[in-house]
Parts: sequence; C-alpha cells; structure tokens
Amino acid sequence: MTYHIYTAIVHTDMCASPGLFCAGSWRTFDKDKCKTTNKMAKKSNTLLKLESTAGTGTFFVKKRNPRKLIEKLEFKKYDPKIRKHVVFKEKKMK
Repeated sequence: MTYHIYTAIVHTDMCASPGLFCAGSWRTFDKDKCKTTNKMAKKSNTLLKLESTAGTGTFFVKKRNPRKLIEKLEFKKYDPKIRKHVVFKEKKMK
C-alpha cells in the first residue's frame, strides 16, 4: 500500500513572514517496507499464588514486581478453613 505525504518546510529566520510555509514537497512511501520502532513497554508485574502451608488448599493471589523483589514471598495470614493464622508461601500460577 502506497501513501502520499506532504512535507512542508518552515523557515523562521530567512523568510519575510516568519512562521509561514515557504516550500513543500510530496513524498511517497510504501507502508509494507516501513517498520515502526515505537513500542509500548511491557508490564513488569506478575501474578503469583500464596498457598497455605496447612494443606487446606486456601490461596491468595498477589501481584509482584520480579525486578524489585527477588526472594520468595511468605505472609502470615488467616486461613478460614482451619480458623487460624498460618504461613502462606509463594507458588507459581498454573
């Protein structure tokens, strides 16, 4: 697919009326050959699963930035199935 673009040259110092278009030209380019380099950054946060060490199967889902936090997470949270506070350890999401 071919596109036509009008490019205008603006001279502010040399022209009699600064800021106006002094010259212009038509250019054509092929979109298939043109590659874009402007890409958005990837999200760095990943989801992880905090699973109960009591073996009840209760889990929480948290977000974590792996660039900032390198070690595995452990939290002491409430497990409603055994009605006690237990340690929840990080597991991979399936």
